Amino acid sequence: MLPPKAPAEKRRRTCSASQMSTSTTHVVFLVDNSGSMEVENRIQMVFEAVRKLLQCLLGMAGIVASLVTFDDTFKVRFERRTVDRNLQAMVQDICKATRPTGTGRYLQALAAFRSLLSGGLTIGILLSDGEPTEVIWEHRPSSCIEEVMRSMRHEFGNMCILHTVGFGNFGMQTLQSLARLGGGTFHSSEVVHEKLQSIFGQLATSVSTLHSSLITFGDEAMTPIPAKDTGELKQDLEPPDAWRGTPPELRRRARPCWAWLMVEEGGELLARGEARLVYLHHKPFAQGALRYAYHARSAHGYSEDLVHGSRFHLVVKESKFSIKHRSPKDLHKFFLQNHHRAQEFAKEFNAAIDTAGGEEASKVKFVPAYVLKITDEAQTSGFRYVTAERYISGTYVKLNGNDGFVESFQDGEAAKVAAAFSHFTFQQSGGQELCVDIQGVGTTWTDPQIHSLQKQFGIADLGKGGMDMFFTSHECGSLCRKLLLSSSVLHRPRQPCVVCLDGPRRILCQPCRHLCLCEACAVDLRGGDSKCPICRDPATAFVLVADEQSVRSSTYIRESELDRMQHSGGAEKNECFHSHVSGTFL
Repeated sequence: MLPPKAPAEKRRRTCSASQMSTSTTHVVFLVDNSGSMEVENRIQMVFEAVRKLLQCLLGMAGIVASLVTFDDTFKVRFERRTVDRNLQAMVQDICKATRPTGTGRYLQALAAFRSLLSGGLTIGILLSDGEPTEVIWEHRPSSCIEEVMRSMRHEFGNMCILHTVGFGNFGMQTLQSLARLGGGTFHSSEVVHEKLQSIFGQLATSVSTLHSSLITFGDEAMTPIPAKDTGELKQDLEPPDAWRGTPPELRRRARPCWAWLMVEEGGELLARGEARLVYLHHKPFAQGALRYAYHARSAHGYSEDLVHGSRFHLVVKESKFSIKHRSPKDLHKFFLQNHHRAQEFAKEFNAAIDTAGGEEASKVKFVPAYVLKITDEAQTSGFRYVTAERYISGTYVKLNGNDGFVESFQDGEAAKVAAAFSHFTFQQSGGQELCVDIQGVGTTWTDPQIHSLQKQFGIADLGKGGMDMFFTSHECGSLCRKLLLSSSVLHRPRQPCVVCLDGPRRILCQPCRHLCLCEACAVDLRGGDSKCPICRDPATAFVLVADEQSVRSSTYIRESELDRMQHSGGAEKNECFHSHVSGTFL
């Protein structure tokens, strides 16, 4: 196989601001309200996760939301409401008034979703803790449910997307099929509260990324590219560890192509150097909101002696949509700009760790990243452009997003370092830039995103709004303090009381552990029938929380957090307050 010559690059015009679309993105929550949702306060935890996702989307123009609960029928609780703090309060009011009942009929959920589809991009998020009633009680095949989703996608195309979330221990095949047919992703967890927060953080990132892309590129950003082997609009994924197979198996999974490294010269990305023979897998092993990820190895990596040890092992990322046919200057230069700037920040961060006498384990690095031109006979030009990064072996975790999402459960230590790193980049740049979208294995990361005041780092650069969203959820930890990072940038408001929506949340209800009231509203709850305004369970005690970090945290306080607060003196006894409120302090 002889390498072809790299053709000269042609200049292409990029989209101007005046050419950008101003479409609305509609997020529809479809919440299972069947009787089983009473178990372990599942319904309250789901509503809290919904509120968290809405918080991530605050300040993003052009996003509206609807909320549906379904059991033996469906009820639209609100429709196409602007995402603001009033909407978050409305979600809490709905939660207080909701009583799980009946059975969970998926056909009712899809009927509600269908009724809310009307122009623009509509993203549904279906949450359930059990199999559909139609299957387990009526013994109808799941295909009757799947056909409804297939019909919607046929009518509305890729402007209708459905993600599904299953929690608990049950057969989730129908949820998996609906996500596949709906062009979305399927998530599951047996640990309801903690994992739901992480899942909804990922979904928030997906929504904001798709929305930004749609605004920038219009309908082209949502026009899917058929899979090369099947012609389907959604690619099937291969197992993540498929690259570890034997050489004959790997050659069947991949195709040979020639690749050139793209180098920026005079503001253009140009192919330079000799072509290299690589094997690119036919099927992706992972996907995000806009892109698929494929394994790519050098030809030497497929020989008998080097198949498990090739150093040339890349992750190639390609768009799911037709915007990939634009020139590399339109899309891929921002990928390199983000990566190179993040690498500069990483060097400065590691130097600051040394100066502060920090631990070596807190140092970070971003893997090498490239833009490649690869041969493709299906293209008129005979080539296409892809981004590529060095493959990282291990469990891949998204630690924070470009929309304020912060991972706090899957990889706690790495998440703390990522939070401190992002905070550091803001202070190091004098408030001009902020590096987020941190993801990878441990403290080895890839594919970052920079927010800048000038919005100069591509479509996912959300500018000051993105910075504000980060500091809305960021909690300074020990590493922030060790690096002397200023807390003055944490200008976000405290979480407001769920009753008056004015005073800061300072009162924790026991035994449910919901941090939800200001002191004034807690006084008004005095009496023998006091109930938590979140879950409506009897409140046998009220705790005044003085710890500043906890006051800014989520509504639900885990038992481990409460123990930490008490041991550090954060939950103070206050006899004066106790004399006005029924119950006793711990």
